[in-house]
Amino acid sequence: MKILIYTQCFAPKFGGIESVMTNLAKQANLLKHDVTVLADGSKHYTSIFDSKQKYKIYRFDQLKFLRKKIKSNFANDLCKEKKFDVAFFDSWKSLESFKSENKIKKICLIHGNEILKLKKMKIILNSFKNVDGIIFNSIYTQNLFQKNFKKLNKNKYRIIH
Repeated sequence: MKILIYTQCFAPKFGGIESVMTNLAKQANLLKHDVTVLADGSKHYTSIFDSKQKYKIYRFDQLKFLRKKIKSNFANDLCKEKKFDVAFFDSWKSLESFKSENKIKKICLIHGNEILKLKKMKIILNSFKNVDGIIFNSIYTQNLFQKNFKKLNKNKYRIIH
């Protein structure tokens, strides 16, 4: 299976979601899947870490408003070339900027405070309109999401615990 991981948070940075996304890449690679990671971060700072991995990592370190567009355009071109089966996203913010024209299954992780931004409900709902699966880090997060985002058509996705 060809897997794309589209994330803002990835090792060698430290943190919860960094660990989740990095372990997702490592475990998929161990299972012999073809893994490609598109991550934010300085190429200079991460080059030693990246060179030791058995999967390809592309880094994007431009200013935020440029980075989102450059990363999305790169992903779209890469998806045309590689024909990924599935893409994993670290949050709705990454999913929002992914503009692939190709049919690819999209799985988004929901892990905390990003779903509390009710002022951005319309943007968040728009990001999820084409998602194929959602992974919640806890029942509490799932319940909070369902309480705050009742407008989301629950038939469009399935919840993966």
